[in-house]
Amino acid sequence: MRKLLLFLSVYLWTFGALFAQSDYYWYRGRKIPVSANEQKKLVIIDNQQAADKKTLLNTPGVQVKSSSQSSTPGSLVPYKNFKPESREIAIVESDREIRKMTGTAVVYEAPFYVNSAGEEAPLTDQFYVKLKNKGDVKLLEQLAKEHSVVIKGHNTFMPLWYTLGATSQSKGNALDLANVFYESGFFAASEPEFLFEIKTNCAYDPLFTSQWGLLNTGASFWTAGIDIKACGAWTCTKGDSAIIVAVVDDGVQLDHPDLPNMTALSYDAHTGTSPSVLRGSHGTPCAGIIGAAHSGIANAGVAPNVKLMSVSIAYGSGGSTPAAFADAINFAWQNGADVISNSWYYDAWWTTVIEDAIADAIEYGRGGKGSTVVFSAGNTDGAITNPAGLNPDILVVGAGSPCGERKSPSSCDGESWWGGSYGTQLDVTAPGVLVPTTTIYSGYTYTFNGTSAAAPHVSGVAALLYSLNPDLTREDLVDIIEQTAQKVGSYTYSTTTGRPNGNWNNEMGYGLIDAEAAVNLARTNLLTLFGVPAGSAITNGFRQFSYVHTLGCGGPNLSNVFNSVFNWWGGASGLYQFTLETTDGNPRYYTNITDYATYALHTSTPEITITSGIGFTGLAGDYWVNLDGSNVVLVEKSGDYALYFSNSATPPAYRLGAAQHELTYVSSGQADVIAAPNPFTTETMLMIPENMGHSTIMVSNVEGQTIETLSGSGSVKLGASYPVGLYLVRIIGQNGVKQASFIKQ
Repeated sequence: MRKLLLFLSVYLWTFGALFAQSDYYWYRGRKIPVSANEQKKLVIIDNQQAADKKTLLNTPGVQVKSSSQSSTPGSLVPYKNFKPESREIAIVESDREIRKMTGTAVVYEAPFYVNSAGEEAPLTDQFYVKLKNKGDVKLLEQLAKEHSVVIKGHNTFMPLWYTLGATSQSKGNALDLANVFYESGFFAASEPEFLFEIKTNCAYDPLFTSQWGLLNTGASFWTAGIDIKACGAWTCTKGDSAIIVAVVDDGVQLDHPDLPNMTALSYDAHTGTSPSVLRGSHGTPCAGIIGAAHSGIANAGVAPNVKLMSVSIAYGSGGSTPAAFADAINFAWQNGADVISNSWYYDAWWTTVIEDAIADAIEYGRGGKGSTVVFSAGNTDGAITNPAGLNPDILVVGAGSPCGERKSPSSCDGESWWGGSYGTQLDVTAPGVLVPTTTIYSGYTYTFNGTSAAAPHVSGVAALLYSLNPDLTREDLVDIIEQTAQKVGSYTYSTTTGRPNGNWNNEMGYGLIDAEAAVNLARTNLLTLFGVPAGSAITNGFRQFSYVHTLGCGGPNLSNVFNSVFNWWGGASGLYQFTLETTDGNPRYYTNITDYATYALHTSTPEITITSGIGFTGLAGDYWVNLDGSNVVLVEKSGDYALYFSNSATPPAYRLGAAQHELTYVSSGQADVIAAPNPFTTETMLMIPENMGHSTIMVSNVEGQTIETLSGSGSVKLGASYPVGLYLVRIIGQNGVKQASFIKQ
């Protein structure tokens, strides 16, 4: 044994002499690559060195992002003389070596590391070593001594696993040391301690773990990350019940338990009657992909909180006529559909009646902002089918595999009998194979497929965007979806004439849709909305509130706060109270934010930084502060979310996104159509020109919301239930679009 230890000592000295920073760690015998982000670091502060800790917090060029106390876990059985410890861990941003700047306060520092998926995590001072057998603890002691490493103890549940800690005298950080211990060959495993995010499913429906299109974890030999990034989008919105997606198909089971969000109004275009008719098994799976509730019943829909409208037609020989298909689309947009989802096609036939209906929906839907018409590309493994390829304003969707490929007979999913259509009209790609969803008879399936499955994914994302920003025009929305698509697979995406929204590929279009990126592009700029930084100090005053509303994407849930006081009277330390009182004591019944924050409200850029010790999940962060009337607003500095302190139970109405749809008042002398008498009375009529024929009449308020849809010719009486305000009227008839306006006093 003495010879072995002598050899080991010589071996380690040589290894240490050649020591260099690692860009990998070991996992089950293979190297896992990582890269260091030297601009961002984890440092451990000696709690006994209070003066030096203050130096760190005030050192120029060092920005302390957060700090927290860390204690030895109870599951660790201390080794020999090691005593359980409490230390402070800080996350800082600096391109300089912190320990040299701040003296003895910082006993350890290490950079953040980035993995192959682009995820970032800090490296602590600890690493884990698994012995091959209990007797190997002597080898552990020898290596620890050679590298000035502390053996802290072993795990009470897994006694062969030891936790070791780097010190200020250690030869390398915890990643380097973990590799040294593993590469010695004396231990079963050794790995560094990264504080990476432990993730949970963002939906808890039974089929969600199989919905690779929403969250692809790499199971079943698929490629992790090849998904539409639904979880990220859901942190901001799961849809709004004011948004309607029409499913034009062979009918949706209206009483399916996982589809509680069906509109009361539905339509069967085959017979021209309501309600819709369940004529087959295809429409219900499409509806489930778009909007199945997150209720724990079956699958998770892309936009579970929007409304679904069933518009049924009949497929096959003896099915609906082209006029009936046109009726289905016309009914959808004329009855408020923001998105019209179509998972059907016809081959080498040509019919302008369907094309005209599609064109009208695109131009006149949503009060003139345009309904988004989504079509599946087809399953021909070749050219795109009709009518998807006949109108450049249709959003044409191809099918993708779980490995980032166009769905083809040779793609990784194993369904060799079909492939998705592709070509010059293809816009984007979405999950199109092995898709779990709802089925008729209140059931579900794991294997819905085809571009029929791909198109509803896009329809769901479109609904999320309209939910965030109802002012988006159809063109705006399509641009966002195309510009944010992911360039997946081994395809060459390149600049293409007629494709202005980025690099494009003949088989993948702009790429795989990205719901999270699209939502981020569509949502509001809260920094601009609330005018921060404010440009002047916060005015003095005692302000008390009953509600805290979280606006935007992410942020804390403070719904348990029933009372808050903001007591500010100028000066550098004049925030005497900023309190939160909760109904349930979580994390405590009374919290004074000033105990966990630094602030500067007397400057021209009022701001506050709340530390992690506050206890409210998600509340720690850096905020700009401003007033909105008598209300206090904290806007997180990245602009993702805002905290709105108010005495109203209703969140403030605010516009999401930059696009604003403005309605202009048209005087009676300028109008194409006369509304009289004006201002509005119960006798107000529209005088429609004879050459317009039987017309659709859409009444919108100044925010662009459709208030009423009528139809008729000649003189048409308006409804009587309008609130006070200004209204724009669009008349869509045989001779184009005319307009009028009126006032309700």
